[in-house]
Amino acid sequence: MNPQTPPPAQSHCTSSQQTSNLTPLSLGEGLGVRTKDKLLKQIINYLRLNHALDAAFLISKQTHTHITNNNLTPTPTHQTRTFTYTLLIFTNKTVIASEAKQPRHPTPPLLGRGGRGVRTQPNPAQITDELYNHTQKQAKVYLIMMDAAIASQKLDSGCNFLVYFIKNSPQVFSIDNHWLRFKNSNIITHPIIDKEINHQWSTRFKRATYLHNLTVYNEMDQDPVAYFEVLQKVIEQTCLGLIYVFWQYKPSYTGLTYLLHLCSLFTDLPSKIFNTHTFENHQILHNLTHANHNLKYKTRHTITQKQIDKAWKKCHTFLEQSKALVNIRESGYPVNQTSQTKTN
Repeated sequence: MNPQTPPPAQSHCTSSQQTSNLTPLSLGEGLGVRTKDKLLKQIINYLRLNHALDAAFLISKQTHTHITNNNLTPTPTHQTRTFTYTLLIFTNKTVIASEAKQPRHPTPPLLGRGGRGVRTQPNPAQITDELYNHTQKQAKVYLIMMDAAIASQKLDSGCNFLVYFIKNSPQVFSIDNHWLRFKNSNIITHPIIDKEINHQWSTRFKRATYLHNLTVYNEMDQDPVAYFEVLQKVIEQTCLGLIYVFWQYKPSYTGLTYLLHLCSLFTDLPSKIFNTHTFENHQILHNLTHANHNLKYKTRHTITQKQIDKAWKKCHTFLEQSKALVNIRESGYPVNQTSQTKTN
């Protein structure tokens, strides 16, 4: 588009991130829905009805404002708002996995925190899509899901990841006061924990580096679809390492869009490197996040060599900048979450 010729319509999109300003809960106050956010109430009620919600904590809320100035219609300005929520939720829903090997005399699964049996959590991406449609495309909800019984056991034995979020995130729903007692828990520090963090990062980084090197030293003819699948695994391993370093958490669901969103809660590397400011960048990110699907089901593609080279450069930058981020954190200096990383 010629920059000297202004278009008839102009759009401006801004985004802000925040957490709820709810006051801390006291004993007896943590029952039911505890938020004034109408859209969040709608989300919570859906989770209560369809996924046996036990408790929910609001990790973050992002507000995206899109303003369109249109010179061709009677309405000169049109403004829309969409929201992105990240929630930590505990559920009481027990599902017998169809692929799990059942005992000879199976015990019927029980609901509730004391229930036993084989538990499988629904795919968070599927629930994200459900809620996106349920809110009429107003909200995208990313969920960190855990069975309530398992979460309670982990907290009793000391789980830094859960303690961190329960202490710092407002509780927006609970069926009882069970989770309030963990608000006073402390983060556990020990050399063994530091050693495990170093081990997790080192392993993930080595795997990511190995996979990345395969895309450089492979002398065979490149298959662009398979190439993007390898690059996707590079980003996935890097994200898993970062999430453990910052949160001591191992996600059970590893969709790339989901992992990049979780990383965006403690660093701006995903939004800086994998931005979608141009159509080509949008295509590259789409091919990366859908690489597994494309490898399984597509035999034709429109991926260009330029896109391959640019995707490789982005993955290389993400890998190196992530390593630098971890080194800064391990050195004890505060992590600057607004880094000066630049990528095309």
